[in-house]
Amino acid sequence: MHDQDRRAWARVVCEYERWTKRSGREQLSYFRQVSMTTLQPRSPKWALLTVKEIVLRELLGRIGPDTLLLAMPTALPYWNREALRTISHSLSGRLVFVTDLRPHGLFLYLIFRYGVSARPTVSIEHQFGGIDDAIIAISRAGFRTGWSLERVCVPMTRGETRAFKQLDDLFDLPAMLGSAAHALLRGGLSLHLDALMNPAIVSETHYGRLVSHWRRLARRVRGT
Repeated sequence: MHDQDRRAWARVVCEYERWTKRSGREQLSYFRQVSMTTLQPRSPKWALLTVKEIVLRELLGRIGPDTLLLAMPTALPYWNREALRTISHSLSGRLVFVTDLRPHGLFLYLIFRYGVSARPTVSIEHQFGGIDDAIIAISRAGFRTGWSLERVCVPMTRGETRAFKQLDDLFDLPAMLGSAAHALLRGGLSLHLDALMNPAIVSETHYGRLVSHWRRLARRVRGT
């Protein structure tokens, strides 16, 4: 990211944080968040990092013993960057970041990727595993009878729509998310993991397909 883009990004983060405080919505409280839940196997081969508790809860018993599960609910603590970098390095970069398809989830991911200030930050090797075209395709095949993508999408608020437009101006979101996922956001809709990992909405085989997808992403790192 160029210096000019970093400065613009820092301004957007500050503006979004002020909006979340005013609106009473989830806040970017990355400076105040103190906990990180870690489920540590003996010899992990890859790690799945998420800001969604439902991912951690629903993957228990459904994911292999070679997976390190990291959950940081709601926000990303800035002071944990070095710890996450150490984890990523120990796994040769096989860390997959999972989040919702909505402005708040994208903010959290982009903070993880670029930091929160106009100054360059320590990079963390990873793969983006949030809701994108691939997960949308997996989900369409995994809905239980009576459920569909259209039914589980959530309309964005005016503030979320504004936040998305700011992100869309700064970053190449179609390249990151894919055209279908980007079109949902442009159409004013968001898609949450709370729905795509709800056993009342998706079939049991759906979880296996998701885990296989995230494993494939992890194996892409450094040709592993």
